[in-house]
Amino acid sequence: MLQVAQTKSVQQAVKASIDGTLDTESTYYDYMDDVLQESREYAEYVVSVSIVDVNYKVVGSTEKFILQENSPLRNVSADILNQDFYLGRVYTREFDDGEKRVVLACQKIYCDEDCIGFVLAEIDTTYFDMLRYHTTLTKNDIICIKDRFDEVITAGRFGKKSYSENAHEVTECEEYKEKWDAINRNTNSKGSIRFEADGVK
Repeated sequence: MLQVAQTKSVQQAVKASIDGTLDTESTYYDYMDDVLQESREYAEYVVSVSIVDVNYKVVGSTEKFILQENSPLRNVSADILNQDFYLGRVYTREFDDGEKRVVLACQKIYCDEDCIGFVLAEIDTTYFDMLRYHTTLTKNDIICIKDRFDEVITAGRFGKKSYSENAHEVTECEEYKEKWDAINRNTNSKGSIRFEADGVK
C-alpha cells in the first residue's frame, strides 16, 4: 500500500482530482489503473484496492465504484485518519466471486509532506486465519485478532488448524479475555511477545 501511495501517477491523479481536472483518458490515469490492478493481483489476500482524495472523492479503484463520488471514508473519525496507516472494521460484502469477510486497511498518500489522499485495500480475513494457523501455540494457548471496534477477525486455539467459518467465533475470544483478565498485574507487571516471520525473529 505504501508503494502504491508513493507512485507518481497515483499522486498525479489524486492532485488532479482535488483540482477538478481529473482526466480518465490520460496516460497518468491509465498507469495508475495498471498499478491498482497489479497491486491487487500481486497480493493473494487483497480483494480490492481504491484511491480516494483528501476530500473523500473516489479517484480510481479495482472495483466498480463511480468516480468522484463520496467515499464512506468521510464517516471515519478524524483521529483515526490522522494516522499514517490503520486497519478498520471487519465486515461482509458481496464481490464478483461471492461473499467475503474483509477488513479495510487505509494508507495515507503524501505530496510535499501534505496528505492529499488515501490508498484503501480490502483484505480477506482468510489472511488473518492463515496468520493464526501458522502461529505456534502450546496446549492451552488461544490467539485472538480483533479489529479496532473489538469485533473478532479470527480466533482459535491449539489443534484448530482449518480455515473454517468458526475461525472467528466469539467464544474463543471470550475465553481469551477471561485468561487475560485473570493475570495479576501486580505480580506480573511486565511481559513480552516473541514471534518469527519468514525466518526473522
